[in-house]
Amino acid sequence: MEMLLPITIEKIVTKVKIAQGRIDDIQAFGELWIHIPDQADPIFKVKGFTIRLKEFSGKKVLCVVFPGFRSGKGFQTSFVTEDKGLLADIRKLFLDEFAQTTGGMNADEAAKLDSEEITEEDWDKIG
Repeated sequence: MEMLLPITIEKIVTKVKIAQGRIDDIQAFGELWIHIPDQADPIFKVKGFTIRLKEFSGKKVLCVVFPGFRSGKGFQTSFVTEDKGLLADIRKLFLDEFAQTTGGMNADEAAKLDSEEITEEDWDKIG
């Protein structure tokens, strides 16, 4: 079954909230807002994105993890795009928003914070 929708996506916007007091690799939480022309509020909000600090070949890397749900095999991704270019663009938007929110923090700086005890004063400086 299908329904035709005369919708044109005007823009997508990422929102990032820094994770505080986490002991895992999650650095921030994100939402993707999808806007159509001539409407101030988004038509869709996709919640559940995370920005995580992972290690690959000894190098710390900030990664965007798309929303998922728990299943018998761990977690299954629930937000999927088949367009690899759009996927890369969405990831870049989240990482750019993370950098802007944290004042330009990169993976190495996030790793340093991840290994230290972060005070409320530190978070005020970051966010």
